[in-house]
Amino acid sequence: MFEALLDHALYMIDRMHKREAVYRQFAADIITACTQLPQGPSPAMASNAAEEFNTLLHNHHEDAIKHTDLLNQLAEDVRYVASNQEKCLREYKELAMKINALYNEVKGARNWGVHAKIVVVHAAILAYCPK
Repeated sequence: MFEALLDHALYMIDRMHKREAVYRQFAADIITACTQLPQGPSPAMASNAAEEFNTLLHNHHEDAIKHTDLLNQLAEDVRYVASNQEKCLREYKELAMKINALYNEVKGARNWGVHAKIVVVHAAILAYCPK
């Protein structure tokens, strides 16, 4: 009887040890994902270009045609910032989806509830934060 109890205990310990390895990999994957954060462009580039664009139009509205190339470049600078900001946001969304997928993978069919999900992700983020 005691032999069966010890066998069962050792079996459970082995399962928990394997589960710990899964959690450790989960934390490592989250840390890796969070150390490769996307970087959006500086909004200052768009603001400066828009300001210069408006200045040219207001101060040289009668001969704005002479500044077509510069106006086109300034408009392109604003578009560049907007396009790259959208790209950055898309990358953050993909990161969030990856973290969610990692969470769902480590959770499996277990019913951890909503609060557990928040605690697990929060703990993973804290593990990354500098001390």
